[in-house]
Amino acid sequence: MRVPGGETVYALPELPVRQVAPEDHLRRVLGEWVVEVAHSANLVVLRTPPGCAHVVGSALDRSGFEGVIGTVAGDDTVLVVAAQEAGGELMAKRLAELAGTSGAGANDTGRAGPGNDGPGNDGPTNDTTTNDQG
Repeated sequence: MRVPGGETVYALPELPVRQVAPEDHLRRVLGEWVVEVAHSANLVVLRTPPGCAHVVGSALDRSGFEGVIGTVAGDDTVLVVAAQEAGGELMAKRLAELAGTSGAGANDTGRAGPGNDGPGNDGPTNDTTTNDQG
């Protein structure tokens, strides 16, 4: 743009004060890129394929999703800070529903493991085989 005096300078475009993306856009982005949802206290962690977290974080920030204070996106992880009233567990469930992932919010990490019916489950087995050689 030109400033008084005729000099050309670079200027950032002004964005609307409240640019809100439709919920359908957020649903598509979460459904396509979120592979895991975990929570602890008022924090939610969204896992994505490598290089995709910024897309999810930006969509969530622009959605105006109720209860989200903000996001921090890395390469394959988005940290969502939920408002105290919303809490991480409820926020994780809501985001998992939008993403179409299953099993989110089952525990503080949302991951399968010992005692969570996943790989490495150290719980009791239902082995009913017997040794009839006796």
